Amino acid sequence: MIHPHLSKPVAAALLLAAMSGMSACSSLGMAKVPTCSEYAAMSSDSGLTGSLTKDQAKAIDNILTKHNKQSDSSNEMIAALQIVAYCNIVGTKAESHPDDPIDGIPGLAD
Repeated sequence: MIHPHLSKPVAAALLLAAMSGMSACSSLGMAKVPTCSEYAAMSSDSGLTGSLTKDQAKAIDNILTKHNKQSDSSNEMIAALQIVAYCNIVGTKAESHPDDPIDGIPGLAD
């Protein structure tokens, strides 16, 4: 049992640590933007089939949010097509810009 006069400071410290951890996690999710190669490897096809994997959708949603755009299915599909074209994704490989992050694509960053 924690001594009574230590319980409030300990509780406050734990709460502060938890809050700091939560904000770090959410900012980490936004900070990690996949490269063209990483994005291409998230699916077994080029992405032109019209269906995104969960990882691809999450990456695109993070980018849309980062650029203050609405994260809806229409914007997701537009972004996905821009990514496929910019990265020149064939199968699971990015034939162009393999090491470039996908959030710098003209049109997505505007």
